[in-house]
Amino acid sequence: MPMTMAFVDLPGGGRLGIAPMPGRFDTLEADAEALMHAGVRLVLSMTADEEHPGGPARLHHALERHDIALLRLPIVDWGTPSPSVQAAWPSAARAAHTLLDRGETVLAHCYGGHGRSGMALMRLMVERGMAPDAALTAIRAVRPGAVETDAQQAWAGSAQEVQIIAGAGFDDWDGLHRLLNAAFAGMDGRIDPPSSLTRMTPDTLAQKAREETLFLAWRGAYPVGCLFAKLDGPEVYLGKVAVRPGLHGKGIGSGLFRAAEGWARAQGAGHATLESRVELTENHRLFARLGYDEVDRTRHDGYDQPTSITFAKNLT
Repeated sequence: MPMTMAFVDLPGGGRLGIAPMPGRFDTLEADAEALMHAGVRLVLSMTADEEHPGGPARLHHALERHDIALLRLPIVDWGTPSPSVQAAWPSAARAAHTLLDRGETVLAHCYGGHGRSGMALMRLMVERGMAPDAALTAIRAVRPGAVETDAQQAWAGSAQEVQIIAGAGFDDWDGLHRLLNAAFAGMDGRIDPPSSLTRMTPDTLAQKAREETLFLAWRGAYPVGCLFAKLDGPEVYLGKVAVRPGLHGKGIGSGLFRAAEGWARAQGAGHATLESRVELTENHRLFARLGYDEVDRTRHDGYDQPTSITFAKNLT
């Protein structure tokens, strides 16, 4: 009997799948081949070791033969992540998000393909910006009964809480580059000259983070916003502020500013400055709400009219 898989197409690309345990209704080899033909690049395995006849290593070898990665996150049936699985989740989720950002397919399985696997999919969807209720509805539309307990829903939905952390130890520069490009895409054709981001690479972002302080906004294991802060004596310059498309108006940008300003005060800075292109009037309104005043207008080389506006705020 072929393994039944169901998929959710995500906004902006990428696809999440849900299924029962490979090898439960057919051979492991047949199910691994079916996963390959479905385009699955990564499987999140949510079953406990004892649920796998012969042990989970057999699943790993079957998937490996079809160039499908496997990450084990063992949870007891009807359960939620243990402390050890919660500690392992961010790394597994980042691997999943990287593939989803590239338009690839990630699948989660548990024994029956409903509770634990549905919880994993819901968590990933919430991390990527969906409201918990919307994520649950989308999963149940393709897999009725997915996410079986209130505790599973609560753990998956808790990812909507945004945390803002200085980026020490962060090293996913390709991911940060994708975040910035997605956030700045709306400027294409609006600002002249184009943003300096067009000249930046993951390597130059890594160098920038070594010279400045990077602040990241996270929903679970997924970065949804960033800001760079550079101290210069009594002033701090804030730049490359970005929030993922679809997540504006949720306090992420203002939270990044508050975190950076608090850090700057602790470093002895008395003023914060930033620049914005003249065309981006919606950003100017945000800066005004955050207490920033226009103090100067400047122009890029070769332009007769101002192209940028400088804003400043007293931090004392």
